[in-house]
Amino acid sequence: MRASGLEPLEPYVSSKHPWRCKCSTCGEVVTPRYNSVLVQGSGCKFCGKDRGSEKRRVPEREAIELMRAAGYEPIEPYVNSQTHWKSTHLVCGREVAPTYGQIRGGNGGCKHCAGLYVDPDEAVLVMRAAGYEPLEPYVNSGHQWKCRCLTCGKETTPSYGEARTGSRCKYCARKATTPEEAIQLMRRGGFEPLEPYPGTANPWMCRHNECGEIVSPRYAHVQQGRRACQKCSKAFLSEIFSLDADEAVLIMQSAGLEPLEPYPGNNKPWRCKHLECGREVTPMRASIQQGQGGCKPCHQQRLAALYRTPDDVATMSMKSGGFEPLEPYPGQTHEPWECKCMNCERIVSPTLSNVKNGASCIYCSGYKLDALEVVATMQRAGLEPMEPYPGKTSADWKCKHLSCGREVVTRYSLVRDGNSGCIYCNGGRIHADDAVFLMKERGLEPLEPFPGAKNQWKCKHLACGRTVTPTYSNISQGGGGCKSCSDSSFAYEAPGIIYLLKNESFASIKIGITTEKARTDRIRDHKRGGWTLIEKWRTPTGFDAEIIESAILHWWRNELGAPIAIKSSDMPSGGFTETAALLHVDIDQTMYKITKHILELS
Repeated sequence: MRASGLEPLEPYVSSKHPWRCKCSTCGEVVTPRYNSVLVQGSGCKFCGKDRGSEKRRVPEREAIELMRAAGYEPIEPYVNSQTHWKSTHLVCGREVAPTYGQIRGGNGGCKHCAGLYVDPDEAVLVMRAAGYEPLEPYVNSGHQWKCRCLTCGKETTPSYGEARTGSRCKYCARKATTPEEAIQLMRRGGFEPLEPYPGTANPWMCRHNECGEIVSPRYAHVQQGRRACQKCSKAFLSEIFSLDADEAVLIMQSAGLEPLEPYPGNNKPWRCKHLECGREVTPMRASIQQGQGGCKPCHQQRLAALYRTPDDVATMSMKSGGFEPLEPYPGQTHEPWECKCMNCERIVSPTLSNVKNGASCIYCSGYKLDALEVVATMQRAGLEPMEPYPGKTSADWKCKHLSCGREVVTRYSLVRDGNSGCIYCNGGRIHADDAVFLMKERGLEPLEPFPGAKNQWKCKHLACGRTVTPTYSNISQGGGGCKSCSDSSFAYEAPGIIYLLKNESFASIKIGITTEKARTDRIRDHKRGGWTLIEKWRTPTGFDAEIIESAILHWWRNELGAPIAIKSSDMPSGGFTETAALLHVDIDQTMYKITKHILELS
């Protein structure tokens, strides 16, 4: 143990027992086994890790070259691939500390350029540009940052993310109020608060100065001009209800409204003309008496003018977003504003609110395509549009394929992704003209319109004059089309033979057909496989034998419900699909059916 650099701290027990020792190299206490030290020549796991790390350690020169190639200049010595390496990012000039392993693996890098880190000093500049003076250090983008509004001077808590997107001070936007302002408003409304301000929507215990009653109005109601004292409201309402029609007319006229019909009552809409704008409105007399204007459009215009973004500020926002305005600011942040994109120089109409939220040009971002460019793309692919661009990449578009001259319906997205656009040329569909041409080329004259590639097509075989029903798929794959003229082993014109076989091992029977001119003896082949001949019948032609075999198989499968009884591996010579188990079918009944069909066919 001492020869391996280990000083035992307890007596030896056995070769496989952990032995507490102190490493004379690093000073750590370890517990190796004697036989492990004997075999490996060492026993300190800490020193072992250091030795392994040193073996795997990349030379400092190579590490520095890789960092420089990635755009980083190290400013301290290299330690290892997992230790953060203080460097200068040559692109932005900031100091960062990625690991060599991250840079080598294509990860990590400059957190500033990647947008994963906000510099506190830059965050302060952003807040000041948004109209806030920070009162505490930056924490993160979602933290409520204590600041002072440079416009109203009040202390508020916007987040860095809110300020960056142009959010206004809650006091300037009238979304909040200070307790002092709330108390002043309540006093102007005739209420003396008896407890601290609870919030805009919560009951606030006050004394009504007019009647002396203790009430609990809400700040929001008093701010809106409501009569928050229930006792006084009842007296006021009773006074209102006692007004006659002439007094009601005077109240409306004093608010700039000229009645167009007789007084309908206190809380009913009253058709009037707003003298300021000339609009016809329907306010209630009680609402007018409570201080409301009566004309909603005029009220909205006053609010819009109050909170309207200045023209120069709106123009600067659009330019900073990459748009050059071509007309004066329309006055509303959600109204389209005709501009020219500084990148692609196209005429677009973004809204100021979208640009403030980071929206880019609809053409540059790919949300909209230029119709001329789309048509040019289709023409380069050999397609001539026959109608205007439908406006969507996934919409059907009628075109003419210049290679084959056919009219097709394709989509821009398919052509853009490399598809030829012609369903006939790329093999997706068979054109009726091509199908007729192939059939005639193979000696078949179609007698009906093209039914589809896999459906039987009634044709006339020009060689023999017979009417046949091949499929287009079979002909295109080399099929002959006419069974009579086919050079197959089954001679359809020769006298036919129907045979019935039995196999005791499988407890099954089999029906089959052949002809007198067949090249092979199918009955003999099946006998070698263990089948026994029950009976055979002769027919005038092989066609007749095939018809009767099909009728028997249809009876077995559909009427008796007898499935195929033999696996293909059990009949190497073929024919397993024409078998049925004796459990489902009867031999005598099957023989009777075959004889009956032969008589009917004759």
